Amino acid sequence: MSCRTVKAERWTYRFCPDPVPAPANRLRAILRARLVDELTGQPMDSEVDLTTDRTGLTPRVARGGVVGLVGLPGRLFPQLDVSPVTVTMRASAPRYVPVELGGTLGPIVGFPDQFSALDLGDVGLHRASTTVRGRTLRRASLTSIVVAGATVDIAGYWPTFPPANINPSTVMELPNLLALSPPLYASRAVGITQLQRRDAVPVVGQEKNLLLPASVGETRLRLSNRIGLVTGVLLIIESSDPVRVERIPIAGVDTASAADQPAWVTLIHPLVYTHRDGVIAQPANLTPPGAANSLTRAAISGDETVFLNGMAGLTSGITVELDDGGGTPEYHQAELYSGVSDADGYFRLPPIARVAMVALHAQRLGLTSPPDERFTPDYRLAESHLTVMFP
Repeated sequence: MSCRTVKAERWTYRFCPDPVPAPANRLRAILRARLVDELTGQPMDSEVDLTTDRTGLTPRVARGGVVGLVGLPGRLFPQLDVSPVTVTMRASAPRYVPVELGGTLGPIVGFPDQFSALDLGDVGLHRASTTVRGRTLRRASLTSIVVAGATVDIAGYWPTFPPANINPSTVMELPNLLALSPPLYASRAVGITQLQRRDAVPVVGQEKNLLLPASVGETRLRLSNRIGLVTGVLLIIESSDPVRVERIPIAGVDTASAADQPAWVTLIHPLVYTHRDGVIAQPANLTPPGAANSLTRAAISGDETVFLNGMAGLTSGITVELDDGGGTPEYHQAELYSGVSDADGYFRLPPIARVAMVALHAQRLGLTSPPDERFTPDYRLAESHLTVMFP
């Protein structure tokens, strides 16, 4: 403690201030990032919800998309000079896919007299998907008539909006994109992740019932029996509902009871959907993999659209496997971005995300196709609507 004498008019004061605390013993930013919209590159201007499961860290959200965790690093991580720590936070915003952010902090030489936060820089948030619906019509004098049986598909896309001085057609990407159901269970890296057809054939006679309902995020199921279930086997859950079916490998089976008795089964990935008690779960065998296609854009848990370097062996309604060679593979139903209008002219494309614009191509036998239309999905809404007009 350093003391000094201060004189003020006829008064004399002896002043002994407390020493300045070390940088790590002050309230500091521990983890920080700036959230931006992936499509526009602009900072987030909507309400951001930030959470963390680490005690002692407080979430902070500021203007311009700046977010982070603050705390007293000297108290929370006293061994940071020699031992690194993992710090994470979860950011979510309306109509965006929640994202897990974080990394390894330290070791920091000179700690606690030296400290610097873990800065993630700009992080692009992925828009939640929207379903493109529309109607195919044809001009006839002063009225329009319905065009049934027309095929509408995506002929190209733009990941971001092209600059004003660039002809959009010169920077349009090939339509190598695929819709997945359910959304991705885990983040998938670009380049090393392979997507390929891998049909799952249910094992006849080994159906089980869920004895307890299972909620989103759970990894344990209570099944009526464990016959045919071992670690690594693929389990198809609620195959009777094509909207809610999930295909998840088994991480472990409780063998404390007989095989024909109720048992707990642990899944490798947490459930994306809620499944009520009584639904069917059934083991399945995987067929040999088809041609491999590589991811060209990194994906996160919750994404429903993936971008590939090709579309070899891919058609609508098949089961596909995603595998990065190091993590755990996952299985989804795949859909191409193509739809056929019904008798009233209405069509629907699978949910789409992470594209700024798409080029829609429409055709029907016996009619002249209209020019391809550039369409911007409205991600503020669960459904985007348009009309395709044949000449």
